[in-house]
Amino acid sequence: MIKVPKEFDAEEYRQWALDNIYYKMYSSKGSKTQNSIFNKLREHIQNDQMLNKDLRNYLLVESNLINLLVGSPKEILNSGENLEGELFTKHFVKTRYPELRTEFGGIISKKLNLRICPYCNRAYTFSVQKNLGGNTKTFQLDHIYPKEKYPYLAINIFNLVPVCAACNHDKLNFSDEFINPFEQSWDKSGVAFKWKYSDETERLVELIPHTEDFEIYINHKDIDFVKNSIQALGLEEIYSEHKTEALEIIKLAQKYNTSYIEELSKYEGLNLNEFKIKRDLLGPNLDAKDHHKRPLAKFTRDIAEDVGFLKPVEPPDS
Repeated sequence: MIKVPKEFDAEEYRQWALDNIYYKMYSSKGSKTQNSIFNKLREHIQNDQMLNKDLRNYLLVESNLINLLVGSPKEILNSGENLEGELFTKHFVKTRYPELRTEFGGIISKKLNLRICPYCNRAYTFSVQKNLGGNTKTFQLDHIYPKEKYPYLAINIFNLVPVCAACNHDKLNFSDEFINPFEQSWDKSGVAFKWKYSDETERLVELIPHTEDFEIYINHKDIDFVKNSIQALGLEEIYSEHKTEALEIIKLAQKYNTSYIEELSKYEGLNLNEFKIKRDLLGPNLDAKDHHKRPLAKFTRDIAEDVGFLKPVEPPDS
């Protein structure tokens, strides 16, 4: 799991969503006021004869209604309010979410600056403008809290994250605790990719194995949302297919040992040091804060640390 970039500001994102998504969705005259959203939604609330009295009264409070769009999903769930109502399925899930996904999915992806799927860190997730018109998207919007179970969160801006099609399909309707890119990351959750010899013998990086001689596994803390996420997405099985990439890193660690790197660093005019050499060999974006920029960035960093090619670093706070 790759967390949204460090520079992300939740308060600024809320206002951005109101200005660039919800005002446009709910105001036929383009009036950029919170009241324009409330007035439009109020029509649906007042016309819905199936709403119970308590829910109707709750929704007719402007701040409550706006909170369903740009408030914290976790706080909404923990509020104790009974938000069960067919209104949300009819209006949020069936009507407004398809519009939001089609019309605003691209700008959500660009705003979050998640170029790589935050669930698997393997596939690109961005939107591009085609020369012949229209957009091509390499992502789908996932509901962190499934819209089928929580229809009142179906168009909440903090419940939507761009992910690859494979992860979105695998997570479909998974309602147990799941890792949240707005709040958590694999690094802070103790998740790390590692390797071991298949026959359990002592690992010696100097003895370069073949891909059939070792296994990739995921080390992680015993936390429900971590275990659920790894299992639902099939990450253990998926990353076991990346042994070729792991073997390349193992070979680099064997070839570019400490003494060889020290010799390379002595060449005058090349301005080389250990960090630059290893960065050039492994590629950019190895720091946790940059894992959202490149596929397999976390995997590359973890395996390089596990073979002793890179020094382990403490994951950032955000």
